[in-house]
Amino acid sequence: SNVNTIELPKGYIKEAYRAWDEANYKKYIGTATAEDLQAIKNWEDITSQEVNNNYKHNKIDEDNKILNGDIHNLTQSQLEELATFTASLLNPLRKQIGSIPLEVSKGSVKIAQDVAKKYEQDNWTAWGNVKDSTFKGHDINGLVEVANKYNFQNIGENLGGNALMYGSDNMDQLKEYTYVILVDMLLHDGDSNWGHARAALGLLNNADSYGGDDEQVDHAYIGV
Repeated sequence: SNVNTIELPKGYIKEAYRAWDEANYKKYIGTATAEDLQAIKNWEDITSQEVNNNYKHNKIDEDNKILNGDIHNLTQSQLEELATFTASLLNPLRKQIGSIPLEVSKGSVKIAQDVAKKYEQDNWTAWGNVKDSTFKGHDINGLVEVANKYNFQNIGENLGGNALMYGSDNMDQLKEYTYVILVDMLLHDGDSNWGHARAALGLLNNADSYGGDDEQVDHAYIGV
């Protein structure tokens, strides 16, 4: 069982995020009121609070080696274990703020791997193209292609690169990288307008869609 947990700052709730989101848009288009500016400050104050989140190492995971240290070739069991670990970190927080839980299935893991392979095929990273180091962001065309393959309306992706940059030869290291990435996305995502946090926790709604609502979605799946 997973002994690791992530703690959110006091006041980190959907209502505060949604107030910030609406106010931030109004500020962008030049119609923000004093109340809107206060909502923006409120969210900034909430997310700037110090929270003590530290990864706890696991000997069993340390002994679970990754073949040749190649994270691109994890076994099916390791992929499912990592996805389940990720869900186990996010689901208590999703419950806390009123979002439906994330589920892991062989299908969700397969789709996540298809997305990863598509990024590789397109020579794409969130931070820049490997050949010219220019910022690229999300591979929208690649995500649409994978979504179409499965007849989905859309597929979301939150990409973190610690394991890609530093490598990993066991599951404990890989889980630690995952933990650090999630903490960063949930608590220090201002530069991305809190889009990673929104998607990970369902801060907007369970559909993670403007114009959507919680009742539109009965299940939410995650893969790694």
